[in-house]
Amino acid sequence: DTTLGTVGASEGAHLHLILSRLRRLATSSKDGTAKVWNADTGECLHTLEGHTSWVYNAAFSPDGALLATASGDSTAMVWDVETGKRLFTLKGHQGW
Repeated sequence: DTTLGTVGASEGAHLHLILSRLRRLATSSKDGTAKVWNADTGECLHTLEGHTSWVYNAAFSPDGALLATASGDSTAMVWDVETGKRLFTLKGHQGW
């Protein structure tokens, strides 16, 4: 077994953890960020910032190249996993 290390989060943070086909992990948190990790080394590759409320879900595309995050700020964002760059923001949802 490989121990990836400790994922740092503020008190009361909720972490959502998923694994891609490309050996990348994604976590989402109440601090409004998501992070992309190397699943083999535990290294944080990218901190994805842009949401203004907690990120309650994340999902990789089938090929692992994209990550979508959903937030309490009524937006979803799509990210390039390799670069950490936000590709676009989807707005318009109300309530849930």
